[in-house]
Amino acid sequence: MTTSSAEVAALSVLPQGQAPDVNQARVYGQTNAPVQTYQIIDTYSHDTNDYTEGLFIHDGYLYEATGEFGKSRLKKSNLTTGEVICESRLDVRYFGEGATAFEDKVYRLTYLSTIGFIYRDDTLKLEGTFRYPGQGWGLTTDGNC
Repeated sequence: MTTSSAEVAALSVLPQGQAPDVNQARVYGQTNAPVQTYQIIDTYSHDTNDYTEGLFIHDGYLYEATGEFGKSRLKKSNLTTGEVICESRLDVRYFGEGATAFEDKVYRLTYLSTIGFIYRDDTLKLEGTFRYPGQGWGLTTDGNC
């Protein structure tokens, strides 16, 4: 297994009504776009052989959705050791894309197939599928849906 350090960054979260300490930057012609600062809080080993499409931490575990036809899988790993706890592979006809956790499920997209997959977050056992229009790339949640 090839590993490298993956950096985990945390943005400062301030109480409501308190202004963040931001720098100004030129972004797409804008002159006053705020840039949040961050602090590296830890680094972890990570297998660099996979084609990472989605990476997130949920309930203290690292989840990684990888891509490429014939190589796409969803992995749940021990955050500190990198040991893979469980994984689920996609059929060779699917190119896996982004994923996110919501409640006790992990939702995963595919690139061109217009089909998504739903897994249990503890075992990564496939529980269902869903359809969406267009290409699948990234997926996230705001914690409410």
